[in-house]
Amino acid sequence: MSKKREPPPEAHDVLLIPRLFPPNEKDSDGRAKMLVMEVKEDGGYKESKWLEGTAPGARKVYNIARPVEASESPQRGPGFAILPIRPDPGSQYNTCFLINTENLFLPNPWTAANWDAVDPATQDTTSATTQSEELPPDPDWRADGFELLIAGPQGKVFHVEGGGKKGGGTVQEIDLREEPEVWAQLREGVIVGTVWCAKLNRVVPIVNATAVDVKKDAGHPSSKGARP
Repeated sequence: MSKKREPPPEAHDVLLIPRLFPPNEKDSDGRAKMLVMEVKEDGGYKESKWLEGTAPGARKVYNIARPVEASESPQRGPGFAILPIRPDPGSQYNTCFLINTENLFLPNPWTAANWDAVDPATQDTTSATTQSEELPPDPDWRADGFELLIAGPQGKVFHVEGGGKKGGGTVQEIDLREEPEVWAQLREGVIVGTVWCAKLNRVVPIVNATAVDVKKDAGHPSSKGARP
């Protein structure tokens, strides 16, 4: 009997909560169930299936994907997360990539704008947020500024504000001792999503910058013969 091959260490299951779902595939709160695509021994993926709440570790995964109850407002949580490895086998479904499209805005001003919306010569971005007439209007597309939390190394998280009528921006470290929800989402593997910030008393986007693999020794693309 041949020995069963293990998936490569970089390969993980994919968990997905879609915006569109069959009406009969709902959880007890009436929200969309989660799809799971299990990784195969060769690194490929099996056909997707619905993850039942009774599956081993499924309750923990659903709690990570939706950290607040359905009745709580505003809703928030990860849009994309890489769930961490834990010594407790019942702590999660598996080491996996989690995508919750309920917390992602598609399309967005950058992807919906025409490709010629930004003039490379002048860097004029005044038309970059001109939305298509086929898309529903959204007031955030007309916002002058933005804010988010950025998680950096050494356990530090910063509140960043930029833009606005005066331009420029500010960066200020927040005290994680007063931010249990921010700490919990980062510990559960959030890469990008939304979170309640106690200091700001509102929900804001959050990005874990330390999870992005920057190839610092790769050099400029042009030095490798890539087209600009």
